Amino acid sequence: MRFFVGMFDRLLFAAAFIIAMQLPQYITLYQQRLDGFLQSNQQQLDHFQSMAHHQQLPSLTVLIQKMKSSHEKITQETGQLIEQTREQNQHLHRAVNALNHQNLLSQIWALIRYPEPKLLSATLKDYEPGIALTLPALSCAFIAAILFMLIKHFLIHLLTRKRRWFDSSRNPLR
Repeated sequence: MRFFVGMFDRLLFAAAFIIAMQLPQYITLYQQRLDGFLQSNQQQLDHFQSMAHHQQLPSLTVLIQKMKSSHEKITQETGQLIEQTREQNQHLHRAVNALNHQNLLSQIWALIRYPEPKLLSATLKDYEPGIALTLPALSCAFIAAILFMLIKHFLIHLLTRKRRWFDSSRNPLR
């Protein structure tokens, strides 16, 4: 029985190692997708900015305010859409700047701090795993696998300890 438990432990460690090894490559792919989405958003805002310029308005903010204060519902909704696009553009810009760090830990933190769920899932859908034998990939894999195994052992220890606690032979109420 110990043989199978040991083998299962090794398989879990290897799986965690291989999955964590994919993280740097996934972050690079996500960063490229995020940058493309930011550029697309910026192009839309540039078109709205040129509209404001043609209307002889000093800024995009003034255009948005004028559109939102219009009596026509469609114009108000367009103003809200432009404002949402501008807010999303600011968020994307912060995310892209945060992901541009060379340090893998900073990139992981940026991924956690500025997630774009639709882009994350689209990137995961298009992602093709590969073995990247770089120092960041190997160190990320090794650290994540060890952390995974420590958490697993800690949870097993807690569960077996609780089971002993509720054992009927040790129950003082019995």
